[in-house]
Amino acid sequence: ASYLEFLPNSSLIQYDKEVNMEENLSKKDESALKRAVPQFVPTLADTMQQALDLMEEKCRSETRKLYEDEGKADTLGPAGVPDALQEWLTKCRIGILGEGGHRDKSRRRLREQVERCEFILAKEPIPCDVTVLGAGAAMVEESSVRSMKTFYKVIKNIEKSFKSRYDIWTSAKEKHQLLLRPQMGRPDAAEELNKLNSIEKERIHEVLHAIDKVRHDIIMGQIEHVKIFVSTITEQTSSALILMDTMVLLDDLGYLPGDELIEKKRKSLKRLRKLQRTQDNNGSSNGNGVVQDAYEKPDGRHCSSRTWPPLPIQELNQLFIKHNISPSTPHKYHDEINGKEEKSKTHDGDNNSDGDNIDAVHKEEDENGVHMDNLESESGGGGGGGQESNLWITELEKQFGVEGPRSVVTTAHRQVIRGRDSNWERFISNLDKEFTRLDHHFSKLKSDEMAWKETWLGHIKNLVRDNEFVSR
Repeated sequence: ASYLEFLPNSSLIQYDKEVNMEENLSKKDESALKRAVPQFVPTLADTMQQALDLMEEKCRSETRKLYEDEGKADTLGPAGVPDALQEWLTKCRIGILGEGGHRDKSRRRLREQVERCEFILAKEPIPCDVTVLGAGAAMVEESSVRSMKTFYKVIKNIEKSFKSRYDIWTSAKEKHQLLLRPQMGRPDAAEELNKLNSIEKERIHEVLHAIDKVRHDIIMGQIEHVKIFVSTITEQTSSALILMDTMVLLDDLGYLPGDELIEKKRKSLKRLRKLQRTQDNNGSSNGNGVVQDAYEKPDGRHCSSRTWPPLPIQELNQLFIKHNISPSTPHKYHDEINGKEEKSKTHDGDNNSDGDNIDAVHKEEDENGVHMDNLESESGGGGGGGQESNLWITELEKQFGVEGPRSVVTTAHRQVIRGRDSNWERFISNLDKEFTRLDHHFSKLKSDEMAWKETWLGHIKNLVRDNEFVSR
């Protein structure tokens, strides 16, 4: 557009805005970016007219020198070149720079390309078509979906690893259940029964510990994912807005012959009154209070600028409070559970060495075992409401949620913000569903395991009591 001198006021385009490039790009991504950037061919001059002037001057000087070397300088015309050459140069200039010439044809082709670009950006129509995404919004959509897919792949691997271990624990439980024979209730089989009960008790404890640990790991992963997602969607939105701010749009292009013949889109009464008020305030009215409707040559973009609303990051805090999740509480649970584990192992050694009966083992399970109430109060749902522990949300809001991006206002820009907001709503909804699923899934696993623990201890107690009754 600059080469064709088709920008009546290029200073209105915000060329100084820069888009931040992602750090540590892979060679594949870096080469893809380089291929996407057009390779401009160097020209003789900054504009087509300057290039034509340079070529014409070179033609004149070479022709003049040739005639002087041949001793025919007196045959040159008033312009310093032969009249025929002067006539040809004039004809070429008109054919290139004149109305309807090569430059105007190039300008028209450029305008068609910019129109197609605006269609891809969803800059038209006004108001925008909600069924059309637009290239800027597609940038935000693609990066958001890619971020979520990457995360859920990690979550799937964590749960897959846990399931394989859980299947092993389930098989061990079934094996222990088969080993619990009626003969083991006799006094002479007390040592074997205590050993089996100790092994099953340790298995139950390990399962409960693993359930809370994997839930904790997933929640920590969710928190890291939230941070990455917020950073990604904010940077992608800002980048998309900056790219469109620095692009040449139809409003930036100049006049072409025949533009005045194009039927002008009629303004609504509301817009006419607004234009009249603006002209009256600026003193540009014709004095009759009548808005001029004649064709005026374009003089560059006249887009207003605004600061868009930031991401409502505080919604994260409400979501974490809703599910009673606090990132610091699981750490507290793991410190306590590890201490209980060591204490349990110590008591197990003491009981085995002293040869305590099964009632003592049962009592120890009540005192030192992992109770559902303790698990729920310590780690089920995260505990504590999370207001004091989710400081990372406050830091995230300070970094990304205080001030929104600033750009010019067009339909394409609105589509980008609309795309950002819809992706954010979908992200919050998916996070809510994921937390609900985690609560239901792992709470059920824990409740089933605790119910089995009570069933197991009941079997042992009944087995011992029945054998004592038979002995009597």
